[in-house]
Amino acid sequence: MTNVHRSRAILKLNRQSTASVLSKAYAVLHGMGADVKRFSAPNPPLGTLKGQAAKVEVAEQRVATRVKASAAARNVQRELLVGMLETECSYVQTLSDASPDQAVAIIGAAGRSVAASPVRNQAILKVTRGLPSGTVELDANATALVGKSGKKACYNWQWTTDGGQSFTSVPTTPYAKATIASLPPLTRVGFRVSTTTLKGTDEWSQIVTTLVH
Repeated sequence: MTNVHRSRAILKLNRQSTASVLSKAYAVLHGMGADVKRFSAPNPPLGTLKGQAAKVEVAEQRVATRVKASAAARNVQRELLVGMLETECSYVQTLSDASPDQAVAIIGAAGRSVAASPVRNQAILKVTRGLPSGTVELDANATALVGKSGKKACYNWQWTTDGGQSFTSVPTTPYAKATIASLPPLTRVGFRVSTTTLKGTDEWSQIVTTLVH
C-alpha cells in the first residue's frame, strides 16, 4: 500500500529555553500578522499571544535581578505561552488539512516548521467505547510513537469537544493505554496523545474523533 503524506505543523522549540520560546512566538506573530486574510480567526487571538510574550519578557528580566521566586514565576508564564503556541499550532494544522495543496505554504507562513508524516497503516491512536456511559478506552501505538527500542516513555492524553480550540488534559500514564470517564454522552469528542521521554515531550498526534455514548 502506498503511504500518503500529510504536511504536519510543528513548533520546533525548546520549551525550557525562554529565548527559544520567545523567538518562536514572535515568528508566529510576524507570520500570521502579515497575512490576516489567510489567518482570519487565530486561536488564541494574536493580541493575546503578543500580551503573553510580553509577560514572559518581563518575567525573564526579573530573573536577571535575582528576585526571590522569580525563576519559578517566569517558568509559569513561559509554559502558558507554550500552551498558547500549541493551541495556535492546532489552528494552523486545521487550515493546512483543509487545503493540502497549500499546506506547506500555510504552515511556513504561520512561522511553523513542517514535518512530513506518513499516514501509517496502523493508527497512532485507537478509541473504543467503554463502560459505563461516557467512558472511552484509548490505546496508543507505542511502537510508532517511541520506536521498537522499548525505551521508557510517559503518555500524555487530552480531549476536546470543540474541534481542537481547547483541550482538557487527563493524568499521564506510564503505558500506552488510558481510560477516560465522565465524558458528555452523545457528543463528538476528539482525543490526542503525545509522549515524554528523557529527550523531552514530542508533538501531539492528530486528533481522533468519536461519538461518545
